[in-house]
Amino acid sequence: MKIIILFLSCFYAGLVIADATIITPPSSIAKWYKPQNKRQVWLHNMFQLRRARHAVGDYAMANNNKLLNKWLEKYQKSYLKISQMVPEFKDEVDLKLLQKLKQAAADKDYNAVSSTLRQLDKTCNSCHNDYRATTVLLYRSADFKSHKIKTKNGDIGYKKYMLELTHTINRIKIAVADDLPQNAKAQIKELNQGIANLSKDCDTCHKQKPQADDYFNQTIKNKIAKLQIHLKENNKKDLNKTLGYIAVNACAICHGTHRISYDIKQQILNR
Repeated sequence: MKIIILFLSCFYAGLVIADATIITPPSSIAKWYKPQNKRQVWLHNMFQLRRARHAVGDYAMANNNKLLNKWLEKYQKSYLKISQMVPEFKDEVDLKLLQKLKQAAADKDYNAVSSTLRQLDKTCNSCHNDYRATTVLLYRSADFKSHKIKTKNGDIGYKKYMLELTHTINRIKIAVADDLPQNAKAQIKELNQGIANLSKDCDTCHKQKPQADDYFNQTIKNKIAKLQIHLKENNKKDLNKTLGYIAVNACAICHGTHRISYDIKQQILNR
């Protein structure tokens, strides 16, 4: 009974999530993100605002009026930029609270500074609750539509390439199950080359540190080599176990981040 109840709970929870309204940010925010902009300008302004807010709060607690006002100017500048950059957010910016904050600082009323900051935080949180997740998906998650994987037979689109890689893994398992070692051997070779080609594309986005060596690391290379050894020994159990390791550590780990975010992004764009 508990299992059934849990299943039904998950089932109905899924329905609720499926029917939930997805709130997307105003389209004008796009010009402050890549690729429309060379830099993630909106994001940088948010970072500056957060840093200034922390400084104002800390110096209010320390009763340091000079440094408080220094950072208050920075806070005001970044806070006002919100509606300047995205006019649709004009009503979200509370100018009265901002003026109240400035007056509290002028009066050296540090308790009022702290309490007003908390009120201003709520004006930020209301937008974050509505837009932050979808903004990250739309403008900061990878878009694989334009990616091409370089192969000896030319460039292949990501979707087609990943589908073929999946087929390769399945063909190995099928060939092993049907006692066709030559077919399995050929597909293992394809898998090795396929992952090697794919790993080179990681550096397209992961520029600070070459990701190819992390993704297609020596452990993965050794595991693929082990597939050939298990195949030669007709050790189906260890072959399938090793193939499972590769599927998790060379496929599922990346899918857990990139495929989920990409799929949701496409659903939002195609609504």
